[in-house]
Amino acid sequence: MTDESRRRLLRTAGMGLGIGATASVLAACGSDTGPVTIESSTRTVVASVSATASGPQNSARIDAAITEAGRTGADVLIPGGTYDFTGFSFPRGGEVSIRGAGRGATVLRNIAQGASVTAHGDPGGPYSPSWSLSHLTLDASTRDDTTGLDVLLSTGFTVSDVDIVNHRTGVLHKSAWACQYADVRVSDCDIGWRFPTSQFTPSAPVTLTNCHAIETGTAVEIEDGIECLLWNGGDWSGCGTGMVVTGNEVRAVRLQAINFERIENEDVIVGADAAGPAGLSLVSCRFFRTSRGLVSIRYRRGQAFTVTDCSWTDYRTAIVQEGTAGSLVAMANATSLVENFIDRSGTIVLNEPFVATAGADIAQVSFAGTTVLHSVSAPEGVQTKFVSGEGKRSISDDDFPNLRPAPGWTAVVEDTRSGTVRHAVRGSDGWRVSAPYQ
Repeated sequence: MTDESRRRLLRTAGMGLGIGATASVLAACGSDTGPVTIESSTRTVVASVSATASGPQNSARIDAAITEAGRTGADVLIPGGTYDFTGFSFPRGGEVSIRGAGRGATVLRNIAQGASVTAHGDPGGPYSPSWSLSHLTLDASTRDDTTGLDVLLSTGFTVSDVDIVNHRTGVLHKSAWACQYADVRVSDCDIGWRFPTSQFTPSAPVTLTNCHAIETGTAVEIEDGIECLLWNGGDWSGCGTGMVVTGNEVRAVRLQAINFERIENEDVIVGADAAGPAGLSLVSCRFFRTSRGLVSIRYRRGQAFTVTDCSWTDYRTAIVQEGTAGSLVAMANATSLVENFIDRSGTIVLNEPFVATAGADIAQVSFAGTTVLHSVSAPEGVQTKFVSGEGKRSISDDDFPNLRPAPGWTAVVEDTRSGTVRHAVRGSDGWRVSAPYQ
């Protein structure tokens, strides 16, 4: 009987196995051509990994369990223990769930280079749909050219309760859609989470809940190709750099309740020399140092950046907005032991309940100082600025400190001596003031 005939016979026999029964199949990986035992039930296939087996042997046994699960519709269980392996891949057709006995309980130690876990779909489809990975730890014997989880062209998957330790890159996410990461902790890696430029459609939406990057070189790198990402909760402490966001194809990224603690360099870098994101928001994030940090957020380039309900402790400057950066809106932020809130190309702006900047213009609501607000373009007859004074009969651009009035702006001018008012409209060549009226 040939090996293939024996496999077909065993697969057929496996159809009638009861819960807890076992079947032997042959799997080859390198020089490992021995039998692989699979414990199969109507719900679970148990990978017969062993602490004494070689890395290729354990990978072959996990692959055999994945194949059996794909055939029967069962889940794959990798039992508790620490096992050497050389990586495994989800089927390109997806539809397989792999779980361990718990992170720290099931530990897979990659003794090779490359990805510990790969989930790649085909460019023409299927896009590796509806798989899941949970309740285990991925470790590596070396960081050189290793990735914890490598995802490309996948959709509808979930990754939860997973630790990734000691890889070059923890999670490499490339063009994957409608997916969720929950309680995933990356530590002791060069890069925690990387979203690189991809030739395929940008990822959207991507949801991350309580996901961490601890003591990595860079916590998060978003290069390009993200159009909708929500990251809710996470600890990014002890990293060299917090988050670096570059690329014009990055849109609608929102980080909420992230702990930036004891970052060695800058917490957030937005934009590069020639590219930057459109629509980046930080909400209720914590920026904390135990020794004075120079700059927390460096805004280099981008279309729109919003910072709301965040707090800073022990920095020289909270936000540096360079001259090439786009609009910045800061609302209801708190500072302690912070010398400068916003440095706009050398112009210092104090923290206020509301600050909005764009180019040379600024709007600011102040409790203690002077409130500065833009007048806005509006139809004639809509009050946008009120100017009053004794003998006040005209208006000029000088009545708009720190602003550059544009055609269409309007104002009401009151002469407190006579009680008369005049309506003024900014034309392309100056202000036009109406006759006085009561």
